[in-house]
Amino acid sequence: MYVTTATWMKGTVIAFDDVNPHSIITLEERGADGEAHRWAIKGPRASAPERASFGADVPQPGDTLELCAFGYKSP
Repeated sequence: MYVTTATWMKGTVIAFDDVNPHSIITLEERGADGEAHRWAIKGPRASAPERASFGADVPQPGDTLELCAFGYKSP
């Protein structure tokens, strides 16, 4: 079951793991208080950006990403 409220986050890519059938992006975000929060975001397969004409330019550790995601909640 998904949460219906979007969560926006901006942070530094820690890891990009291409696992079947999706990728997992580990993102570290610094809060206003300076505390680090880590997010694990399920993304598209690594080959999906290639089909969308992005080439092999997938997120690399150290890159900054801003994205919107919907979390899971317990039923």
